Formats: sequence, C-alpha cells, structure tokens
Amino acid sequence: MQLPPPQEECFTNIVQDFLICTTVHKARQLGVFQGETLVRITLDKSHRQTKSYSNSENPYFNEYFVFEIHSTLMELLRLTILYEVKKRTTCKKNPTLGELLIDMQSVWSQPNRCYFKKWGRLEVPIGQDTSADTMTGRGFIQIDLAIVSQASNPNTLLRPYEEDIMSMNKWQINQDYDDIQKCVFKNASY
Repeated sequence: MQLPPPQEECFTNIVQDFLICTTVHKARQLGVFQGETLVRITLDKSHRQTKSYSNSENPYFNEYFVFEIHSTLMELLRLTILYEVKKRTTCKKNPTLGELLIDMQSVWSQPNRCYFKKWGRLEVPIGQDTSADTMTGRGFIQIDLAIVSQASNPNTLLRPYEEDIMSMNKWQINQDYDDIQKCVFKNASY
C-alpha cells in the first residue's frame, strides 16, 4: 500500500531503511561471441556481480541482488545504480562492454516503485574514448529494479501495474518480455 502524498512527504527527511532489489535477467546483442561476460552492479559504495557466462552474445544470468540503504528518502532519490556488462579477462581489470545508469528518482516515480522486466540500452562507458567507436549502443540488458520501504506493500512489488485484475491477467499472458522495443525503459535517465 502506498501512502497518500501528504503522508509520504512526512517521511522524506526521516532516516529509514530501504531495500533496493534487482534481478539481472539476461543480455542481448552484446557483440561478444567468445570469452566470459558478467554484470557488475554498483549502488552508492556497494558492489555485487553475477557469475560469468561463457561464449554467448546473449547471456542468461537470472540472478537476484539486494542492497540495504539506511538514509532519508531525499538522499536515496539522489543515488544512481550502475549496471556494467564486463568481459572477464585474466588481467586485473575486466574491460567494460557497456553500461546502464538508472537514477533512483525514476524508479520511485514508477507505479509500485519498480521496473519489471525492462530492457535498458547499454551505452559506451563514461570516460571511454568513443572516437573509434561507431556503435551508438552496446546491446541491451533486461532487469527488474524495485525500491522497498517500510511503507511498501510487498504483495504489489515486481508485478505489472494494472487497476483491474482481469486486465492484469490478460496483460501477463499477452506480454512478450523478450521484445526489446516494447519493453525498453521509458522515463528513466540513462
């Protein structure tokens, strides 16, 4: 259950516990056919990473991660989560193939405070030379991303948002989550 706007505003400057829950489902069109790929997720100063996936341009990860944040709502909404698709090498530093940045404000403004099976376009990593790179994107990554607060209703998280139960069931049956163009992020700053 979401709080009405006046009550929600009461909690913006109170320190509370938030859970940032994310699932990395899969990646598509990475352009890497050999080697191992993995996804590294960074939020604030915490890092998580998936297991590596071998020899595929379209790796399937299906891994779930939780970040615990103890802050005010205003501080949380200033944060950005970073998904980096990397190629594992024997060297110390794994090269980044592409990255996706999502600000917490865009997640908070979504129905149910989450994105459900959305595709994000991987962009050239910040600071990497793009003069020799003619690609506009580096593939796509499919994720779930939710903010859980003390006022969240856990029964509505990570589900499609619909007013009517009948239309929700129809939506779930007819929705094609693998269609990148229909399920790409909207209203996110990345």
